[in-house]
Amino acid sequence: MSSIRTLGAVVVLVGLASSCGPSELAASPTPDGQGTVEQHADARCPPDFWTQDCSHSHGLCKVPTCHLHLWTYDYSAEKGRCFLKKTDTYVCAPPLPNCGGCTSNAQCPAGQECHQKVVGDPTNPVCTTGICKERRNASAERLAIVPVTPFRIVDTRSNGERLSDGEWRQFAVPRLPSWATAMVINVTVVDPDGAGFVSVSAENVVRASTLNFGAFSTTANLTVVGLDAGGQISAVVGGASADVVMDVVGYTTLEGAADWNRSLWFNSITPIRLLDTRASDVPTMVCAGSPVKVNVGHPASPGLRNARSLFANITVVSPTASTFVRAYAWGSSPPGTSSVNAAAGAGAVPNLALVNTAPDEFGNRSIAVEVGAGCAHVVVDAMGYFTPDGEPVTVLPTPQRTFDSRTWRPLGAGETIVVGPIASGLSGGMFNLTVTAPAAAGFLSIYPADSEFPGTSNLNFSAGETRAVMAATRLDGAGRVKITNGAPGPVHVILDQLGGFTPDPRF
Repeated sequence: MSSIRTLGAVVVLVGLASSCGPSELAASPTPDGQGTVEQHADARCPPDFWTQDCSHSHGLCKVPTCHLHLWTYDYSAEKGRCFLKKTDTYVCAPPLPNCGGCTSNAQCPAGQECHQKVVGDPTNPVCTTGICKERRNASAERLAIVPVTPFRIVDTRSNGERLSDGEWRQFAVPRLPSWATAMVINVTVVDPDGAGFVSVSAENVVRASTLNFGAFSTTANLTVVGLDAGGQISAVVGGASADVVMDVVGYTTLEGAADWNRSLWFNSITPIRLLDTRASDVPTMVCAGSPVKVNVGHPASPGLRNARSLFANITVVSPTASTFVRAYAWGSSPPGTSSVNAAAGAGAVPNLALVNTAPDEFGNRSIAVEVGAGCAHVVVDAMGYFTPDGEPVTVLPTPQRTFDSRTWRPLGAGETIVVGPIASGLSGGMFNLTVTAPAAAGFLSIYPADSEFPGTSNLNFSAGETRAVMAATRLDGAGRVKITNGAPGPVHVILDQLGGFTPDPRF
């Protein structure tokens, strides 16, 4: 019988600094009056409304005009509540006169700021009224994810400049817009000459490891990392020298940026298993040259069928040769990057992946899973998904340690603990989950504290191994998660927060 214990943990969110100058937006179009107004009349939700934002140039209107945004509430039957979202409908207009309430933050009490709403029809607006609301800090900025076809930004094998033990190195990030505040990257260590770790961050400070590796292995882990003021990231290898490969799979964008119409918001779920090739009546491995289609829809989460992209935990099991697995949108060309790497005969090697979806011939949104060499069993677990409406993203400039069992005691065999609250106001979290000093092979699973064990795993490990994997999960109403040790022996567990997902903080 497993036991449950509750541990307290507090994380202070620190925001990313960002700026956007008019020179970057000079070539933007001016779509005055673009779009049509579609009023939603769902009685369960508040009425839609227009707001005016003249705080800075967004790139959708030429200076000195402002935006009138249409904000609409949509009811989610799956989640049982209304969600506020900005539609693609907006109007460019000059600043309006004030007809009541605050006109600047200086007129609001300490800790609050002035928000304005438009009075009258947006095609013939009258004025704005100001309302003082709780000030949002930088960490609550409305960010969204823009998934991209994976592309490689770092491969030290190409120039023979391996990272030495303890060496910090800065890397420029090409092909991202100047307003990108953070990126989702797959970090891979190749052929290290000893065991160690890699830490990737926006500053030259090790607050947590991004991934851990053994000698002469190839180990990958997805992570979300903030960019410094110059749009660069820093990386350090500890304990060994190694080659490092980094592949960008997405980035965060600010509201109103030129790519906002391509951005996606997160939908938190309890993990769901989409594929397990071991579980069929006649288990069939996935083999090189024969990608497998995975339909991302699932009755346990109806919204998944609308996923444009998803966080999927991909596990390769018992590969017949040293290989890699990559996942990509069904029907598209496979990228020149990998999602997870495994040596021949490895037990189970997982990694989280940000994967775009595409409709198949029946209109079902699907992904392709492909093995690079030999054959292997593959497990795919959905950890959350992205749609044009959902929840904004919060990314920490550097990971923050939330829980470390080494300061307490190891988790026992089969034990489940509750960790939290992680942070107030978050509906979901992004973490780096690390296991160390396991007495036996097994797995870890992280999931919402108000759910039962979902039958999925985030991290598989061998006895004595230290391994990390990125995890994304919904939090319960108190901001907590459960962690289950699926091994027959004790393990130590470390949890570092990378960011999270929060309902719109402004209205």
